[in-house]
Amino acid sequence: MANREHCGTVHESNQGPLRLDRTVANMTDDHLVSRRYDWDDVPPIVGVVEALSDADDTEPNGIPTLAETVDPEPLNVLCASASTQPPVTVSFVHAGYDVTVRSDGFVAVDTV
Repeated sequence: MANREHCGTVHESNQGPLRLDRTVANMTDDHLVSRRYDWDDVPPIVGVVEALSDADDTEPNGIPTLAETVDPEPLNVLCASASTQPPVTVSFVHAGYDVTVRSDGFVAVDTV
């Protein structure tokens, strides 16, 4: 997973910690799945579901409901409205995958 200079605020969800990081992560291409989106065209939650679907090699409706892990609307608002320099990074675990979403349109999925 990405190396970060420091970790930001940690929020608890019903599935574990939700990490919010305002530092620039040293993202590499070493992810199970990574995607770039324009949040003006695709809501962040849709990008997450698409990336999880690709990682799990299943249809998007085969992914457990994301709302079981993270509240979708605040994730959409935070990622779509936050600064992209430096990008805000939100990370959480869902359905056995480590998910990273950034305000600059980057989504990565890795195995836990």
